[in-house]
Amino acid sequence: KIYGNVEIAEKVRKWILKKRWKRSLTAVVSHSRFNRRMEQIRAFEKLKSCAFTIHIINCTWLRVLSKIRVDKAATTIQKNIRQIIEQRKYEITKSKVILLEKIGRRFISYSQNQPRIKEAIEKRKKMLAEMVESQKRALEEAKKQAQEKS
Repeated sequence: KIYGNVEIAEKVRKWILKKRWKRSLTAVVSHSRFNRRMEQIRAFEKLKSCAFTIHIINCTWLRVLSKIRVDKAATTIQKNIRQIIEQRKYEITKSKVILLEKIGRRFISYSQNQPRIKEAIEKRKKMLAEMVESQKRALEEAKKQAQEKS
């Protein structure tokens, strides 16, 4: 009978050990769940405490940032327009300078070659005068021939 009681005691001891093991496992699991839930609650409390600050930032700073963006875009557009205007002014000035250089070069060339140019002009005038005279003679001869035939 004593030996049988030892067997029963051993079984009871194993059963108690298993029960304690399960209890400790559930305690660890429930402790981790509890910690996770507490972290969630703390995070929510922090969010609630920051909510007013977030609201102020959303109401004021976002408007300010949008104004800054608009101002920066307007400044960029104005800068680009000024650049285009200045480029056009530069091109106009450049073309005027080139024209003045051409006129200056022509004037210098004319003043350096004036005797040759006068000779060429006189030759052309003589040639034109000779051509006009030859045409007048030809007309007179044609009139004479027409009068003779009639």
